[in-house]
Amino acid sequence: MSHVRTATAPQAALLLDPELGPLLARLSERPVGAAELARSVNRPLSSVHAVLQRLVREGLVEQVSVRTRAGRPVREYELPMPWRIPFAVTPASTFRELLGGGFQARLSTHLDTLASIMSGVDDEWVIEADTLEGNVVHRIQPVGPAPPGAARVFAQGLDVRLSNEQALEFGRRLKALMEEFEGMSSPEVPIWSFTALLTPSPRSR
Repeated sequence: MSHVRTATAPQAALLLDPELGPLLARLSERPVGAAELARSVNRPLSSVHAVLQRLVREGLVEQVSVRTRAGRPVREYELPMPWRIPFAVTPASTFRELLGGGFQARLSTHLDTLASIMSGVDDEWVIEADTLEGNVVHRIQPVGPAPPGAARVFAQGLDVRLSNEQALEFGRRLKALMEEFEGMSSPEVPIWSFTALLTPSPRSR
């Protein structure tokens, strides 16, 4: 198993920054030069240079090699993984604030994407209200059929009655399903975002 590094407060702020996520993930895959890194994350080279300097200065990223080529040599950088981030060194003052930072950013992106797709599919939508497991659930449906080629999306929130053992099994199956499809990923296909939360309902406490 790889050596687990413990983050300081400055390192934690960088590791938890959602804007740096794609860049950090790319740096963790294999050594890469600044120009290639900038292309892979679609950011200006000057911006990537500045971020790399900060990451190296804070001890997150290491310069691991210098590749010779015609002209200037290419310095290659790498982010060693994994890291452990103690809650005490995170920028958050509460657990809710810590959890909310990442999830709120993802939720905002999900909602923006869904609203954009809904506008392109149909101008008229209806909300269907029904009951499930003693709860009122709402489903948003387009009035007409989706046009050919329209993006397919799935959005669902529901409450279900589960024993502790069933909840553990639900989470295990969901994790296994995500890992199965993650292993099938290919650079040639589009990226889909998936966010899941499984928590006890406040009404059941």
